Amino acid sequence: MDYLPPAGCLAHLGRPSGRVALGITSADVAAMTQTVLSGAPVTQIRRGEDLIDVTLRADVLDGVQGRAATSTTWSGLRPIVAMLPPGYRIEIGGAFEETRKSNTALFAVFPPMFVALLGVIALSRMIMRNAVILVDPIDIDIATDGPPLTAVVEATVRRSRPVVPTPAAPC
Repeated sequence: MDYLPPAGCLAHLGRPSGRVALGITSADVAAMTQTVLSGAPVTQIRRGEDLIDVTLRADVLDGVQGRAATSTTWSGLRPIVAMLPPGYRIEIGGAFEETRKSNTALFAVFPPMFVALLGVIALSRMIMRNAVILVDPIDIDIATDGPPLTAVVEATVRRSRPVVPTPAAPC
């Protein structure tokens, strides 16, 4: 609950020409500044006849990424969320929510199959690169009077030995 006096409203910050170019209004600047300085009312609770604003204020420590802070906070809130009565909820907002909205919009334009296709293209590039890398050892094996098929197999096995265990390595 917010027992602090409300901070004064700030408006008309920044150069108007720059805000217009970005599509930001003076009201947008004032609202964001107000939120940064005073927090944002997230809900209201009723005490008798009075409605009391519940205001959220937070800041991330220097060197801490917002996503990491959100994940840590959310993991601490899970037991509380599990105990909430029906009809009550706690949701993640802010930058996390905006990222989720952006990803949803991107997947609407570029469906998940597009992302899978990018993975296939990257894998193809790796296969082609490895094929080029194999040419030299194959040529060396053939030059030492080895049969071409054996040269291809042996060069592939030598090249694969350090690469194949990589996916099995713990992260």
